[in-house]
Amino acid sequence: MVRLAPNGRRLTATVPRLFGHVFDTLGSSGTLTAKSARSAVLLSGCLGIVGWIDDKRVLCRDKAGPFRAVDARTGRAKGATLAVVREGEGLAAEGMVVSPDGEKFVVAVHLPNDRSGEPNALGDFRVVSTSGEGRATPVSGGSLSHNSVFMAWR
Repeated sequence: MVRLAPNGRRLTATVPRLFGHVFDTLGSSGTLTAKSARSAVLLSGCLGIVGWIDDKRVLCRDKAGPFRAVDARTGRAKGATLAVVREGEGLAAEGMVVSPDGEKFVVAVHLPNDRSGEPNALGDFRVVSTSGEGRATPVSGGSLSHNSVFMAWR
């Protein structure tokens, strides 16, 4: 999944066999190659990129499960971790999309290794603050299921 920074100058992507996660956009259209990706930044400890918080930071899920802001220029974590599910709850959270203002993000909560859930079951989606303040707000909707995908937040 490729996500463009708000200013359009950088993008996040997972590119097999190339080092890094954050790339400068090319001056014109072209293929992303080892040479054009030479300046890519590796986001250490980032298991999944949720999206851009602002032009300089992305929201990542780390290997232990919580989310955290990461500096897109240095690859270093910034600020506290954001735990969406409590330890011992037996659930996992998968980041779906970040709001355009970078202040909130949507997560899908499910049993570990069970992203599809029961057929026709309602999905457990929550809106969470990227600052870690406040409680998660459940997202309800009769049309949302475990098969729902969030492409963008408008």
